[in-house]
Amino acid sequence: MWSANWHTEITDSVRRDLAKFIKETLSQADDVLPGPPNVVIGKSLGTHALPYFVDRAVRAAWITPLLTVPAIADAARVASASHLLVGGTADPSWEPDAIRGTRAEIVVVPSGNHSLETDGAGWEASAKSQLDALARVIAHIL
Repeated sequence: MWSANWHTEITDSVRRDLAKFIKETLSQADDVLPGPPNVVIGKSLGTHALPYFVDRAVRAAWITPLLTVPAIADAARVASASHLLVGGTADPSWEPDAIRGTRAEIVVVPSGNHSLETDGAGWEASAKSQLDALARVIAHIL
């Protein structure tokens, strides 16, 4: 969106209802931008955009989606193969049961926390698991 010279500001008032803010901001972007994006990548709070994009013809990668939020989990469950979900088994917001039956591609980082870091395995192993997940994201969106 920055390449189209468009952005929006986050104020303290929107932090109270981030999902509403994201939905309104995406609607504004639809009105201003020349066309829909080819690719969408969202991490954590950015996955509030998943319900907005689930029915659109866009390739998307959702990193550490907040699957404890019903609207995000519902959208992830009905997502097509054009969506990728990346989560770690040590992340409390990664709820695989909430997305059972999804057609989205799923990447699981064993022992990965919300930053996809793996504790106890050493920094090299943690970095390798993060790079492996990133490689899957890149392959998915290209």
